[in-house]
Amino acid sequence: MDAGTDGPAVLPVAVQLPDERTVVVRPARPTDVPGLVALFERLTPDDRHRRFFSGFHPDEEFVTGILTRPPTVGRLLVAELSGPDGSEIIAEAEYARLPDGDAELALTVDRRWRGWLGPFLLDALLRVADASGIPSLRAEVLAQNRPMLALLRARGCAVAESGDPCVTTLVVGAHGAAPSWPAGSAHPRVLLEATGGRWRLTTKLAEAGVPLLRCPGPSVRPTNVPCPVLEGGTCPLAAGADVIVHALGRDDPRCAAVLDAHRQAGATVVEVGPAGADDADEIVAKILEGSRPVRDGT
Repeated sequence: MDAGTDGPAVLPVAVQLPDERTVVVRPARPTDVPGLVALFERLTPDDRHRRFFSGFHPDEEFVTGILTRPPTVGRLLVAELSGPDGSEIIAEAEYARLPDGDAELALTVDRRWRGWLGPFLLDALLRVADASGIPSLRAEVLAQNRPMLALLRARGCAVAESGDPCVTTLVVGAHGAAPSWPAGSAHPRVLLEATGGRWRLTTKLAEAGVPLLRCPGPSVRPTNVPCPVLEGGTCPLAAGADVIVHALGRDDPRCAAVLDAHRQAGATVVEVGPAGADDADEIVAKILEGSRPVRDGT
């Protein structure tokens, strides 16, 4: 593998395959428009729905609009396969900046190349975002899009409340192992430490307009992305939260250690049972009591 510099990150990056072909990940160029259109056309109807939430067929005008955005608006990377028989674009990854300072990401990989290329391309996009000063990337993912959910969960993502049971909003940090709160998010901020499922508490907080992110906790984090709190470091989500609602219990010593670390750091912690918060109304009322930040971590 070798690399040169192109843009705000170490790109392009070349991967030499055993059969004399090469995959190069690089910033997209205007000449890539036909190759990107062809990539999207090779998608199956199910793939198209997962990528665009519809049966949309991107044309050259659409792709040109994405490709010609200035770097302050968004970035587009492609993976190009080259060999004796020519070259073709086999994957793309992009982000578009959001008003709160984060960016929304999207990724497409040709069915023939799924496996290692998706994670490789995502890592490249995260490096570009980090070099551009973007703290976190977010993705709205259909519940049926299991490959994308697995890809982002493998990066130690947090979950945002989307309000749609069919869509999961995942947040990954561009720098380090944990995402952070958007710079412009309001207070009070609530970090919910809980495993999956729909929580009445999240619905109540959403109705009250309270920013909330959920961390699944150390017991379900990928082994390659350790919990920063357990590593003696700082979790940006915990540090930036005004209230931490801990619903992981103490049965797992790692979860107990996280809870103890929060208390030692002086965080305001509300501990509820892992089965859910039956007293959601009371918890929300307490959080909103003064509406002044309990502590400002940013």
